[in-house]
Amino acid sequence: MQMKVPEDLIKKALWFACSASSQTYERTAKSKEDPFFHLWRIFTGKLGELYFAYFLKEHIPEFNLEEYETNALSIFWGKVNVDSYDLKIKNYLIDIKTLPFKTHRYLIIPADQYINQPKDLYVCVRLVHDLKPDDIQNLFQINCVELYQLLTEKKFPVFDININIEICGYIEHSSKMWKYVKKDNICHEKECFRIDVKQLKSIDLFLRLFKTENGLL
Repeated sequence: MQMKVPEDLIKKALWFACSASSQTYERTAKSKEDPFFHLWRIFTGKLGELYFAYFLKEHIPEFNLEEYETNALSIFWGKVNVDSYDLKIKNYLIDIKTLPFKTHRYLIIPADQYINQPKDLYVCVRLVHDLKPDDIQNLFQINCVELYQLLTEKKFPVFDININIEICGYIEHSSKMWKYVKKDNICHEKECFRIDVKQLKSIDLFLRLFKTENGLL
């Protein structure tokens, strides 16, 4: 099921990408070579993370969205200073992974992250849009004044982007469904662990983990 991403979340993710890009580690060779690709990776990752948090708030009212957003939109100086997880609920560490294009079909975790920085649960969301390379470049051709107006004015005429999103599901770190791959045409830079999104568990099961009679613990 696809849902439209609210414009407010797109604005926040765009601001974060522009503000945090210089302090975000370029994990891939393409990110190091192409600043627009680097910005796009940060933007899409934060957009998926923000959307899922808003989704949680709709289904679990006790979820503290304000506290989450304050942390999620904080910028840490230095490329090695990063959050160790996206969400923590009931002592579960949760990572939100965003597939930036509708053709992408694998949830992928770099092997070094999977082994050295494991999370209890991995949630996968996928963006659905018709943005072309020129559209993506135009998205980040924004100056400080325009970024200020984008965040302070209800309507900003040069801002026009439509993105839908689908929540593909989730999987435990301990699941035997993960496939280890040294290198191939999908994990072409580094070894990885991955799973086809069709094999993920329903997000309804994820929600049941955190719903209790007394609210969110």
